[in-house]
Amino acid sequence: MFIKVVFPYKNINKEEVYISNETVSKGEILVVKENNKEKLGLVYGVFEEIPNIDKINGMVVRKADVIDTFDFWRLFEKKLLRDGVKLTCKAFESYKMTNGNFETPLEIAEKKMARNLLLSYKPNRVYITNNKMIGLQYGAMRLYYRNGAVHKIENHTKYPKVWKKNPVSYTYFSKLLGIEGL
Repeated sequence: MFIKVVFPYKNINKEEVYISNETVSKGEILVVKENNKEKLGLVYGVFEEIPNIDKINGMVVRKADVIDTFDFWRLFEKKLLRDGVKLTCKAFESYKMTNGNFETPLEIAEKKMARNLLLSYKPNRVYITNNKMIGLQYGAMRLYYRNGAVHKIENHTKYPKVWKKNPVSYTYFSKLLGIEGL
């Protein structure tokens, strides 16, 4: 089986092809080996036959275990805290339509989006769209992230059953990111 893998903490537009001996699905977190180094990535495409590509980058070592999944999300959080997050115009307009955010300035909205991504539910299988955006759930809000920016925000009326707001983490990240009034 041949799979396309993206690495969300680098340039997610670039996809690399690996060989896998085990069955994997789109959105799974994997450990791949390339040039004797292990890397964490997301499955973006699965093919039974050789896809039209220049080269095969390496092999799939394994599906992510608990520690790999923890490391994957830790890298994500580190990137968000270091670089923050940008909002596209479309995402910013959607965000202003959410409850109580109509007059929120862009700078504060970007800090709040970084906080929301930090607090989002982080599963071991990620929803990934056809244009390589990672969909993460924060309460009733689904945030679509790619290359350091939130490109799309969807609001749903129901909260997912697996999500519960953590007030301690919410306050901690709000203060860390400099969000006034929490």
